[in-house]
Order: sequence, then structure tokens, then C-alpha cells
Amino acid sequence: MKTKNNGATAAQVEKMTRVFVARTLGSEPLWKAGDTVTFQFTYKYYNNKWEMTLRREESQYEPFKYALRGVKLLHDGRPTEYTSTHSQRYTTMEKAFLHIVNHLNSNANIRDRYKTLNDWLNEGDNDGWI
Repeated sequence: MKTKNNGATAAQVEKMTRVFVARTLGSEPLWKAGDTVTFQFTYKYYNNKWEMTLRREESQYEPFKYALRGVKLLHDGRPTEYTSTHSQRYTTMEKAFLHIVNHLNSNANIRDRYKTLNDWLNEGDNDGWI
């Protein structure tokens, strides 16, 4: 399995900045089944830190092409005692990132802050805070 971590080691997981997202989206045409990238972000209003892995899925999962799996972390980077996790498949990489910036909202009664990923990308850098 090939990991697209832009030269980072396991101890140097990248932050989900706007630059990181734009670079990852730009590399999407090169992704093959099994390729992954792992990154971290923190929801600033809740101070929840997450570590996520985005994976290009095999063709058997069509129409879904990407899987996003992650775990909520303590401030020191360890998983919480009562682990919160997220696991979902997406038809596009962009939809996976859009779901993250909309705080993993799956409640149709709560309006998403961003309608498109470009709305979030055009706000300026975030240094890993969402």
C-alpha cells in the first residue's frame, strides 16, 4: 500500500490546512486503490482533535471512491478512553473534505456552514483548526 504523506513520517502527521487540502486534491488523479493519507485537525469551537486517514477504495465499492476513517484524540495525541470514531465512504475526495469542514454533520436539520469546499478554501489558512 502506497501512502501519500508528502514526505512526513508517522510521527509527523500533517495538519489539515487549506494548503494541505488543495495539494491533496491536486494529486487526486494520481491516486490508485489502496493509496492513503493521514492528517490531523482540531475543531476550534469544541477543541476536539481528530486524526483521519483518507483512502482510495477498490472498484468493488463503486460508486464510492474514498473512505474516511478517524479517531478523536486527547490533547497529547493518544486516543480518548471512550473512543469517538468516524468511518464513512464518499463518492469524491472533495466531498470527504467538505464533510470534515462541516464538522462531520450528518443531521439534515442542521445547516452546513459551507456549501462547497471552495467556500472554505477561500477563507485563508487555518493552521489545522477548523
